[in-house]
Amino acid sequence: MRFGTRAALSPAGLASMTALLDPLRLYDLSEGSHIFRELQAYAAGLELFRQRLERCRDDLFLATCSLERLARWEELLDLPVARSGEASRREMAAVKLSLGEGDFTPEGIRRSLLAAGLEAALQEEFSRRLIRVTDARIIGGYQTLDEVKQQVRRMLPAHLEVEFDIGILTWEMFEGFGLDFAAWDRRDFTWEWFDLNGDKLGGE
Repeated sequence: MRFGTRAALSPAGLASMTALLDPLRLYDLSEGSHIFRELQAYAAGLELFRQRLERCRDDLFLATCSLERLARWEELLDLPVARSGEASRREMAAVKLSLGEGDFTPEGIRRSLLAAGLEAALQEEFSRRLIRVTDARIIGGYQTLDEVKQQVRRMLPAHLEVEFDIGILTWEMFEGFGLDFAAWDRRDFTWEWFDLNGDKLGGE
């Protein structure tokens, strides 16, 4: 027996097959019959095949691929170990894939930083071949500021120096929050967290 492939692979595969065979009046298609049970087996197998095809199709694209496939993309693209949310991970991988060879314009470098998990503004000093990273929002799920710096340096051209003006926290800022030591201690922040997020404490 040969059935239309699209109909057989649809979620209603059993109904489609019985609908195709019923006008022939050659088979007993009543529930419980041998033919009906045979069609049920076909439909179950085809449903598994349909699900596998959909999984393969989804895995072709970063926006829809499984987390297992996403992790393999991150390994291939030399992205940091995934600690951030799924949406940020997909965004970083997509940006990294979009980078062109030799794309060292300010916009290209900004996108390189985004691929490294850092959304930031740039200041250029041509005479010093220096890029200063400021006003940063860290989306890469890093544990320490050193991890951020290491990943960014790996993404930037070797001839450029980079300075970081992120995560700056002063004692004056501490005092401005009006919290005593016990209140800070209850929040259970680490020094590494302060390094990464100190300049955003006002939103905590």
